[in-house]
Amino acid sequence: MGFCPRCGKPSRNNELCEECRLELEGVRYKDFKIVQCSVCKRILYKNRWIPEEEAIPRIVKDKLLDKWYIKQYKLGKKLIVILEKNNFEGIIEADIEKRICPTCSKKRGDYYEAILQVRGENAVKKMDKIKKKSEIYKEQRQKNGIDYYYYFSREAKKALAQLKRQLPGIVKISRKLHSYDKQRSKKIYRLTILFREKE
Repeated sequence: MGFCPRCGKPSRNNELCEECRLELEGVRYKDFKIVQCSVCKRILYKNRWIPEEEAIPRIVKDKLLDKWYIKQYKLGKKLIVILEKNNFEGIIEADIEKRICPTCSKKRGDYYEAILQVRGENAVKKMDKIKKKSEIYKEQRQKNGIDYYYYFSREAKKALAQLKRQLPGIVKISRKLHSYDKQRSKKIYRLTILFREKE
């Protein structure tokens, strides 16, 4: 037993008491982001797309470093969570990334923005560790490798960047006009990215 060096209340080993620590440190948590389907609004949690009301409490609980109670939360451009503990309130925020879940993608048809064509045995092995199944619409095995169909081109480019860092190879990129978004007055292209490992 000891005393809090800030307020003088009894504390363990002369450390800050709970009230003072909460005032000074606030909410301690690991940075995170929310991945939400832009169609059905479900949220990705441990490789499963589940309803918002189930996902948010689980994700927040996983990221908190101390035990807090969720008072309320709001999803907008960001996730804002109001927490409560021992009559103290804390707020945490997280970015929201929009994707299309596999179920909604199938309902909408063959929706994908990029094909990452990986050629070479070693390159395919590297991709097995790099790829995230939630980002890929489908895979097609080819004679010398695999074609990965990505929902979003930015995810394909990220995978390519990781692959290039781990293995020397030849890269070729082409794009083809796929459709036109009238609401945003924007042309929609599909990328084809070829990565062939050097022999």
